[in-house]
Amino acid sequence: EADNLKQEFLSVVTHELKTPLTAIQGYVRLLLMGKGGDLTAKQADLLHRCRDQADVLYRMVQDLLDATRIEGGNLALDTQPMDANQAIDDTVSAFSGEALSRRIKLSSDPSPESLLLLVDSMRLQQILGNLVKNALKFTEAGGEVTVRARVEIPWVVLEVEDSGRGIPPAAQARLFEKFYQVDRGDTRKSGGAGLGLYICEQLAQAMGGSLTVRSEVGRGSSFELRLPIHSQGATE
Repeated sequence: EADNLKQEFLSVVTHELKTPLTAIQGYVRLLLMGKGGDLTAKQADLLHRCRDQADVLYRMVQDLLDATRIEGGNLALDTQPMDANQAIDDTVSAFSGEALSRRIKLSSDPSPESLLLLVDSMRLQQILGNLVKNALKFTEAGGEVTVRARVEIPWVVLEVEDSGRGIPPAAQARLFEKFYQVDRGDTRKSGGAGLGLYICEQLAQAMGGSLTVRSEVGRGSSFELRLPIHSQGATE
């Protein structure tokens, strides 16, 4: 009963928080568009910082909402056929600007075969986006992040590999736990509630797959998302 009350409380609170947060994001964007008058460089800088922090908070609220839905068994999936290569291309395109600003090479390595997945496309992009965002966050300027697709029957493997600082072995064992964050000096500065990878693993399992990590300190990390092949064929 206590667990049910906790889940209900979190669900209600997160729903209620989203409305004013969305309004704050909207007003800040209107100000940045000049709808409230001309801005000085300093005012624009402060509003950009406000927008970025509001976006971080919104993602945290969304993560809490997703976690409560998962634990309550209320996560609905809208599964449709999706091309694996298209999924990785869309992800790379979405994060190309951030990679450029961080001076990190972000590239895709598609499968030579056409691989179809039966997935919720929005949730698949959520998983890949979270993995790429983490890879960019913990890779130094001049490094590389690659998103690739390959087939290992009966699976399609979508891999996000980086040349970043790597994850200690003790931390790898707890990486997919709720609220767990690797103890790194810039973790708190970059925000987050420690729910991203927990949600990614749960979403992978809900779509019939799995999510695993391989990493070596100082030599980078590789996250592998395995999903069942829906169908495959040679690329023209």
